[in-house]
Order: sequence, then C-alpha cells, then structure tokens
Amino acid sequence: MLWNERLPRFVRGVLAALLALMMSGLSIGVLASETQSRLPSGNEGLTLTLGVPPGEANEATMVAAAEAKKQGLEVQVAEFNDPELWHLNMHAAFFTIDANFFQSEPELRFFNKGSGGRYIEEHATPLVERGKPQADKVRLVSVGCGYSIPMGVYSKKLKHGDAIPPSTTIAVPSGPVDMGRALLLLQAMGLIKLRSGVGDMATLSDVVENPKQIKVIPVKDEQSVSVFDKATASVTYPNIAKRAGIAEKDALAFDNADPEIVKRYAIQFVARADVANDSRLQRFIKIYQSSPEVKAALRRTYGSLVAFPW
Repeated sequence: MLWNERLPRFVRGVLAALLALMMSGLSIGVLASETQSRLPSGNEGLTLTLGVPPGEANEATMVAAAEAKKQGLEVQVAEFNDPELWHLNMHAAFFTIDANFFQSEPELRFFNKGSGGRYIEEHATPLVERGKPQADKVRLVSVGCGYSIPMGVYSKKLKHGDAIPPSTTIAVPSGPVDMGRALLLLQAMGLIKLRSGVGDMATLSDVVENPKQIKVIPVKDEQSVSVFDKATASVTYPNIAKRAGIAEKDALAFDNADPEIVKRYAIQFVARADVANDSRLQRFIKIYQSSPEVKAALRRTYGSLVAFPW
C-alpha cells in the first residue's frame, strides 16, 4: 500500500495541491509566513478571501461583496470548482483562504469529528500572538450564519394532502448529514421511527420502525433530479425540485416549521477559531446580514422559502 493511500481522499488532494505549489516555485514557508498578517489585530486593509463552491447562492454573496467595497472593505469571493467540498475546509485551515461559506452547523460538526478535523488539529500551524502559542485554536468554527432553506418531500406522482401509499419508494440524499436530515423529516411525517437519541446523523440502519414498509433509497447528488422519474417521492431541496420541473412550494411536507431546525441548517461562515474575531470577517458578516439587496438576491434564487435566522 502506498503512503498516500492511507490518507482520506480530500487530505491527499490538499497535499497534492501543496506539492504542486512547491514545484511551481512557491514554498510552503511563504504560506506560513503569511499567517502572521492574518492575526485578528493585524489585518486591516487586507483583502478578505471567502471560499465558496459554485452555486446559485453566490449571487447574494457577490452583492454583499459589492456593498462591502462601497464601505471600504475589499472582499474576494473565490469560487472553488471542486467536487470534494470538504477541500474548502482544508483551504481555510491552512490559510489559502480566510473563511468559507458553504456548510451547515451539522456538516461542520461532522467534518471536525472526522479524519479531516483530526488532520487539521495535528498539522495546522497555530498562530502566535504575544508569544503565546494557541494550539487549541486551529479547529474550524462557525463565525456567523447566512441563509437557510428547508428540505422538502417532493413528488411528480403525489400532491400536497395525498396519503403516502404503502411500499412507496422515497429517495433520500446519500450524504451523511443530508441523509440524517431527510430521515428526521420522514420521521416527523410519521412514516418511520428512528433509534432514540440518534439525532441529525441518522442513517438507514437507525430506522427501527417502518409501518408502511416504505422503500427508502439513497441517491447521489448527480441522481437528485433524474430520480423523480423512478421514485414516488424524493426528500431534497427546493432548488433541486425546481430543476426537476416541480415548483418549490409544491412539497408534500417541509422541515421548516421548527425555528431551531431552520437555524441549525443555516449556511455558516466558517474560519479557524484563532481568526474568528477577524475584524474584516465580522464586518462582512454584518453587511451580509443587514443588506436588503442580499435578501432580495436570495429570494430571487430560492423564492419565499428562504429564511434569515440571524
């Protein structure tokens, strides 16, 4: 077995990127030296770099960046076209970017508890301020929340108010956090019962009761639109249902009735704990949350279902 086969795939990707930088003449030492400029007390006047994946919500983020520029704050919204979204966490941990904006609190918690979080804690260089090492501050944390959209049960074969027939096939996302959220919604609808205490990380093995013998099938992201032609219903997001030709509001059920759920699954601004008080980041989050133009852009993207739980 080769040495890199022992590492998680996303860690191998980051290491490969660092090797590429070295081969192009940019030393890791240069990257390390730049961390001093990222101390919360020494970054005024520097451009804030926010990493995001490609997506519809970036319109609103760019609106916020334009508003920040008017207020004297330069913000670069860096789009990473990478199928492994968790790479954005590695970029934040190793200062390729200042922060990222793509994940909910449960997704961040899942990452921090996994091999990615452990790798960061073992290998990320802590900042040093006033001569005191802050080795406990390299963990990624939420700095503030952005928008939140509900998850819904959508169908081309059933309409709101219809009873779910026995032996119905319902698709759920295969990703660990989205699957847990989907199963919690099916439980709230009375279709299944999950193991006590499993919380938002539920998997199919945690289903302990299924009185209607619902066939719950996990699907990958690339199948999320086409699955509507095969399954009776799918637990997914409004923008995906829209791409499948279903109106965002036409779900059989949503999980947004509980304000705690709305806030839990809001997209978070994430950075290392030792730069969480970065004045540029704090200013940008305030601009994002207070801008009517940002809210308008998000409503254009997600309709009336989008929530602002800050």
